[in-house]
Amino acid sequence: MVTSEVILGELESVLQRPKILRTFGGPTPSELREYLFVLRANAEIITTVGTLDPIPKITPDDLMVLATTVTGKANALVTGDAILLELKTVREIPIITPRAFIESLPSV
Repeated sequence: MVTSEVILGELESVLQRPKILRTFGGPTPSELREYLFVLRANAEIITTVGTLDPIPKITPDDLMVLATTVTGKANALVTGDAILLELKTVREIPIITPRAFIESLPSV
């Protein structure tokens, strides 16, 4: 798993949004700290993220996700974001849904 501090910061912010808290019950502050701790402990944190040329319809935040994927030489970008999924690949790295990712895992 590859991520960056910028992406983790965005994730932390999103998980604290009132709509998320109302819709999903949201994480408690201690659950959020634990979740981010586990992510940091198990992910490769990319500290210097390269840049990509602008892509039509792609926001700066999503461009950062794509750049982190490329810089970290990820095997795939797993996302539910419809606009990113439309790209299908970024520099030959597949962009797939969480379901497709789970289905690609070997059975245990």
